[in-house]
Amino acid sequence: MKKQGFTLAEALITMGIIGIVAALTAPPLITSNKNQAYASKLTVLASNIENAFTTTIVQENVGSLYETTLWQDGAINSNTDDDKIAAFAGNLGKNLIISGYEKSESDFYNKVGGFYPMNNNGSKNTGKLLTTFDSTNGYITILTKNGGAIFIKTNTEPSDFDTLKSDAIKNGSSYYTHAGDVIIDVNGIGSPNTLGRDIFWFQVSENGILYPAGGKDVARMEKAGTWDSETSNKFSCTNSDKGTSEDVRGAGCTARVIQEGYKISY
Repeated sequence: MKKQGFTLAEALITMGIIGIVAALTAPPLITSNKNQAYASKLTVLASNIENAFTTTIVQENVGSLYETTLWQDGAINSNTDDDKIAAFAGNLGKNLIISGYEKSESDFYNKVGGFYPMNNNGSKNTGKLLTTFDSTNGYITILTKNGGAIFIKTNTEPSDFDTLKSDAIKNGSSYYTHAGDVIIDVNGIGSPNTLGRDIFWFQVSENGILYPAGGKDVARMEKAGTWDSETSNKFSCTNSDKGTSEDVRGAGCTARVIQEGYKISY
């Protein structure tokens, strides 16, 4: 009987084709895996910080974050308030496992080369270094055990709360007060340090719940557009037609990731 098989030339050609296919498919697959890892870390960190806020409210038997020691001791007006910054980190550490803190996100990112928004095609905008992002005075950098970083800014209680709540309810929102901002970098000093990729921006209500920047509830309360429907919305994700301010492009991707089931599809 005559045995059949591949010749050496045929085997080499087949291996070459496999190599080409692997080279073409590997980069997108690696990127997809990284994006999914970022999204998975985001679910954990967002849940942990939200739980820390809501648990503090319950433990201290108060009605809002404004009444907690977190907000009262941590009413940071500038990054020179060393005692208040230390007090905030200490109080937060009672309900969130942390590895340390720094006085500002500028101090943190200056060590690793920056904190970037996106350009209009979804990649890092190297022309916009966020060294003065959203007025850096007032943010505290909380470092987590798993290598992430959380930037927290506390706001004072609004004098027009009743009006804000009434308007928000009329607009169909469950978000009534902007008690502060929470920015989560899921891998800390690790690249790409870019909004919407590994950095995600939330606003926090007085009840300790996180709401994604550019999302529907935030838009209804602030009467601004969402990431997917308003061309003048500064919290845009990647669309070049959106975003009046390139300094924050990508911030609205937080809402997109959550709305799409904690997936990064852009």
